[in-house]
Amino acid sequence: MSSRSYASLLLFSLVMGAPLGVAHAQSAVMQADADDDPLVQRGIELRRAGRDGEALEVFQTALERTPTSTRVRVHLAATHQALGQWLEAEQNLSLVLREADDPYIRRHRPTLEKAYDFVGRRLGSLDVVGGPAGAEVFLSGRRLGELPFSAPARVPVGSYVLEVRKVGYFAVTRPISIASRGLLRESVELGGEEAPAPDWIVSREPGAPGLDTSPGSPRWLTWTLAGLGAGAAFTSGVTFAIREKHASRWNSADCLLPGRTRGQVCASELDAGRSAERTAVMTSVAAGLLFGGAITSYLLEQETGDHGAARAAGCGLGFASASCFGSF
Repeated sequence: MSSRSYASLLLFSLVMGAPLGVAHAQSAVMQADADDDPLVQRGIELRRAGRDGEALEVFQTALERTPTSTRVRVHLAATHQALGQWLEAEQNLSLVLREADDPYIRRHRPTLEKAYDFVGRRLGSLDVVGGPAGAEVFLSGRRLGELPFSAPARVPVGSYVLEVRKVGYFAVTRPISIASRGLLRESVELGGEEAPAPDWIVSREPGAPGLDTSPGSPRWLTWTLAGLGAGAAFTSGVTFAIREKHASRWNSADCLLPGRTRGQVCASELDAGRSAERTAVMTSVAAGLLFGGAITSYLLEQETGDHGAARAAGCGLGFASASCFGSF
């Protein structure tokens, strides 16, 4: 069996979905390829041993040495197919089928076309239309390109997450499914430019355009301090209750045994009660400070709405800071 016949057998096996390298043809193939490129021979042996990943690297090296070899591309297509790499298999078969004047292609075109059809059933197409121009398109994390697409992208059949994003715009994310030989067209228009910075971000340069330079404290700070104060107060109450529980055990008859002191019998209760008491005191102090900060922030809270020009003087709280200013 010649190497051309072997290539034909490879593609026939690919069409039928069988492993490339049929058992009854293996010995004849090895003999026929004995005088071929040693790299090709090595790749065939690796394929036969089930080491398709290594064989792929060998065939790629062989193609770099002989980039016009249609036989090597057939081996590449068959190996990509065996690895489930349908896009690469289709690309190599497409290049092979374009060589209309190649005698080998003319002889085996029907088999090659069947292989191309087999691989094509494992692929679909995705076209993303819309804007803005330059938005990047990702399919389950893999970058497909930028808008606008010059042509639909070929994608293996399956379910994906489509994401379109561009700096300055809100990203669009949606699930999609690619069907065999189907064309899925997704229309995407990213929302307006991202929202401006929150109005509590104050410019360090007075009078900077578009920024709020009015005095006062941000509302979020008031609510944050109040929430933290409530959490501290709750923690204090819980730890005081725990302290009372340990104190009750310490004072009970369970801690009195003949010939032993209360401290010897219930030392752990004493330690736990004191630890809970310290925690309760510290969280009570923290709650008081946080509530005091929340009240102060509320009193200094910046005015919102349409109230005309900013106040000429005032004070405000920031995160872990306080400031006052005035104009004269």
